[in-house]
Amino acid sequence: MTTYFISDLHMEKIESPITSTFSEFLKRLNQNDKLYILGDLFESWIGDDNVSELSQFVIDQLNSLSKQGIHIGIMHGNRDFLIGHDFCDAASIELINDPYIIEINGEKAMLTHGDQLCTDDHEYQAFRSVVRNPIWQKDFLNFPISKREKIAGETKDASKQSKVQKTMEIMDVNPDAVLKAFKENAVITAFSLKAFKTASGLTSMISIVFWTLDCLLASFVSPAIFSRLEIGKFRKSFCQIGFLTTERNA
Repeated sequence: MTTYFISDLHMEKIESPITSTFSEFLKRLNQNDKLYILGDLFESWIGDDNVSELSQFVIDQLNSLSKQGIHIGIMHGNRDFLIGHDFCDAASIELINDPYIIEINGEKAMLTHGDQLCTDDHEYQAFRSVVRNPIWQKDFLNFPISKREKIAGETKDASKQSKVQKTMEIMDVNPDAVLKAFKENAVITAFSLKAFKTASGLTSMISIVFWTLDCLLASFVSPAIFSRLEIGKFRKSFCQIGFLTTERNA
């Protein structure tokens, strides 16, 4: 059995290298494997009712895996936090919390998208607290799709402009917030695909990150434009783990 993690693919179009890589990646999975999608599978998500060629393609792909006995969990990212139960039911996958605790060979590990740990970015955290509010989400999802698309486009443009004015230190995770998450969830290992900084000051930019309590255990950096699949062993006590990401500081 192999446990796979993917994140930050930011898929937008069905005809794209990223979507093709995603499809090819899924063909590697076998019965009894597990797949965890750690947020931002899509570049944007304005509601389960906005069915597109891409979303239906992904539903069909994931549903096929589920029928093969492959367990799939998906958590929200900062771009696709409106993915709901209708999408998950159609794809036969589980919508999981962030953070989410799993056990691999008897050891607890924390899965997280990681954006809630960027506590020095006060502007983003204020925005996050608004859009993650169920009341705001209900009101937004009641808008016509055309209005939602307009709002999403304007928000994305504003986000790009805001990032230009911020340093990487502000947009990075806060080490104290990370350690607090470890303590609250009683784990010593975490998996995320955001730009994480360790207590020793090391920074992993565009990468898959393994956290331990005192250091960055390992990171697999992917090219900024195209994706790369990495398969390896995570410590002796962990089963084989596979990775796929196209994170581009999104």
